[in-house]
Amino acid sequence: MLVTILREETRAYHERIERSPLLRELLNPTLNARFYAAALGIHYGIYAPLEARLLFAADWVALGFDLNIRLKTPLLEADLAHFGLEGELLRALPSCTHLPRLPDLFAALGCLYVLEGMTLCSQLVARQLALSLQLEAEQGAAFFNSYGTQVRPMWQQFAETLQTLGHEQPDAIIAAASATYASIETWFSEGYRAMTGARTGVSHVNLSG
Repeated sequence: MLVTILREETRAYHERIERSPLLRELLNPTLNARFYAAALGIHYGIYAPLEARLLFAADWVALGFDLNIRLKTPLLEADLAHFGLEGELLRALPSCTHLPRLPDLFAALGCLYVLEGMTLCSQLVARQLALSLQLEAEQGAAFFNSYGTQVRPMWQQFAETLQTLGHEQPDAIIAAASATYASIETWFSEGYRAMTGARTGVSHVNLSG
């Protein structure tokens, strides 16, 4: 299946992101709320512009694919609002500009492969957030809980859609997935360096929520 080919072709990217300092810190039992809020801001900085591109990359309705239920930007906005980051503060967060090009359906599918795959890893972070910060989906951890108990079924549904719509253009999908991983890897690295250099831009975080 195409999803198996993609997994093998992009394994190195996936493993590097899993080992990134940003994600490692989110799994740290000593994680604090200020770092977590800043990490949410970094995720928002790439998910918001990337998902905006995805919306216009294909006629999803005509294809019978509900992209809206898979968008993570609203979840990130809800989580950031929980920590007092909304309105002008939300709009002031840094936004990634080195995004992959998504000129057509096949590029969009490659990008979605990466984003949907990351929901599988997010389950580990969600469990750690419940332990370290006592955060649940409705209390600042909506993004990492995304599909709740439906993560695996949602992934299987996407894998089937990927096979149906993308089997004729595997190379284009692999290229877009690789470019998406590269953008996320660079953005996470830049964001973590900014955070640890005390340039997070989240001094207004509400820690009492």
